Order: sequence, then C-alpha cells, then structure tokens
Amino acid sequence: MKEEYGSIRPSERFWIDLQPFLLERGYKLRPRYDPNWAPSWKKSWNFKSTVSCEDSMSFLYPRILDAVRVNDGTKVVLRKANIHEDIPVLEYLNSPELLADPRNNTVRVLDVIPLPYDRDFALIVMPMLYHFDSHLTPFRHVSEVLEALEQFIYGLAFLHEHQIAHRDACYFNLMMDPTKVIPSGFHFVLNHLQDDVKTQVIYNDRRSVAPVKYYFIDYETADRFEPGEKCLGMIGQNRTVPEMSPTVPYDPFKVDVYQLGSVIPRLIEYYEGLELLKPLGDAMTDKDPEKRLTASESGQKFQELVSPLTEAELSQKIWLRRLSPEDRMIVGFPIETPFWVKFLESLFCCCC
Repeated sequence: MKEEYGSIRPSERFWIDLQPFLLERGYKLRPRYDPNWAPSWKKSWNFKSTVSCEDSMSFLYPRILDAVRVNDGTKVVLRKANIHEDIPVLEYLNSPELLADPRNNTVRVLDVIPLPYDRDFALIVMPMLYHFDSHLTPFRHVSEVLEALEQFIYGLAFLHEHQIAHRDACYFNLMMDPTKVIPSGFHFVLNHLQDDVKTQVIYNDRRSVAPVKYYFIDYETADRFEPGEKCLGMIGQNRTVPEMSPTVPYDPFKVDVYQLGSVIPRLIEYYEGLELLKPLGDAMTDKDPEKRLTASESGQKFQELVSPLTEAELSQKIWLRRLSPEDRMIVGFPIETPFWVKFLESLFCCCC
C-alpha cells in the first residue's frame, strides 16, 4: 500500500517519543513531532495542498533533526551519536584550549544530551549550518572561494597536528555558518525557503559580509593515530583515493589530504574563473601518497598561489559554468532581489 505523503515515517517515531523529554531539556521540535500532532492539511479550514504545509516536511536521515533552543530561539541540529565512538573526539576538539586556536573549524558542540533508557547513545546539539557550495547561494567572487579553502586546509592541518584524521573530509561535509549569508533564515528540510516554506530565502554576497566561518562536520569516522600508524578500510564519501584499501594499510592523514584536495577540481568544474587553483588540487591529489602534500604543506602551497593576487584579482567575479551569457546578465542584478533568488531556484533547486 502506497504511503500517504506527509504521513509519519517509522524512523520518525524515535523523535516523537523524545519530544516531551527534549522540551524539558530546553529544545523544541517542529509541530510534526508533537505526540498530539494532527496534520494541518486535514483540518476543515485548511485550503492548502499537503506539500504546502510546513508540518508535512520530514527529513530523510533518521539520526538527525532540527530543533529550536527555547531560551534564545537559536536553531540547532540534533544528531544521535554513540557515546563511546563518536563523541570523545568531538568533545576533545571542542575543549576550551583547542577552541582558542582560530584554525579549529570543527563543528561546535553546544550540548550533549544522554538518551533516557540507552546508555550507549546521546544527542549532540550543534548549530544549524549550510552547505558551503550550495548552488542556491553560489560563490560569486574569487576571494570567497579562497576564504573557504583556506579555512578548510588550515583546519585539516590543525586536526593533523593533534593526531586526528577526519577520514571523511569530503565535499558534503564542508559547511558554512549561514548567519550573515542568509539573514532571512531557512527551513531545515527545504533550505531554499524560509520557515513558512513559501517565501524564498534572502541571502547576501559572501564578500559583502566577510569573514564567513566554515566548518567540518561528521566526525563519525574520525580517530586519533600515532605518527606512522596505518589504518584499513574504504571510508568516506570519496573512495577514489588510490591507496585506500580494506586489506593494505595506508596513511589516514594522506587520505584526508586527497579527499579534501579532490574538492578543488570539483569547484573548478562547477565555476569558471578558478583555474588558478589547479596546481594546488593536483598536488593534494597526487596518486602517489609519498609525493602528495601533507596538510601543512598544502597550506604553504595555498599561500604561494594566493599571496601574489591583487585586490582586483581577488574581487574578480566567477560564474557557474551552467549559466549562459544571457543568464549571467540576468543574475547581474543585486543578489538579494526576489527575481534573482527565483531564477537560481529554478536552475538549481535539485542541488544541495
């Protein structure tokens, strides 16, 4: 039997059962997860379609959900995590001493909530972030891309200095703080819309609100390694790393560099005007791990490429290659105009 759109998924029962407990702890879930919820589209006075109702929106990943911190209205993300495996590295990286280092761009842990009736799991409370390269909020200047890459490269070097390999420093785990870039806020499920799920988000050119802070997320596979220690396993979103193997030991730190470095050719493929980054991407993704740069060396290489750039070169506009010359004229209007937002949504609503 076909499931009715908007109906509660079995995986969502976990959050519905937790809703009263979380409210007591100061975190409010969306109306959909209230144990007494009744679908708004089934009420007699409702004339909207199911898909137009905010409470019909479910999230695909059962271990993750958004919430609001009651005491100040801050939007947060809750993630179910193993206390023994996932949380220790995150807590270490969120210690006051390590947070004092500006290179530390580990996602911030705002709270850890032990789960009732389950000693092995807890909920990690984190800020609500936005993907760093969502094509609904595209890069528009060379300097914006450089700001992001600099933070990720030096952030990876910071992890490695503390003998931590991320093991999934890949494209979809690179995020940004949206506070200044998307001042209108956004809905967690339909992130091109505001919370009413009908009004388009309004966002700023990143260069106009710089600096923007970028973060690594998903430390589920992160671990500490002694110098020279090897590991096994096909791990992470990008498993094209030449030496990665389930049977032959490899250096996890060099794999981190490859996985992060592989983001660079992807950006060059998406955007016109980033060819200057090709030498860095090539050096970080050398097929021979012995010849591949370390994270620290990647930072040095980055500076060699960037330091000679003039202000005019840094402010140079870049374009998504998918945009034709005619489209570029259209999006030359101020970025906050509704027409621009609607135009981008029509082109890239399928992108993250």
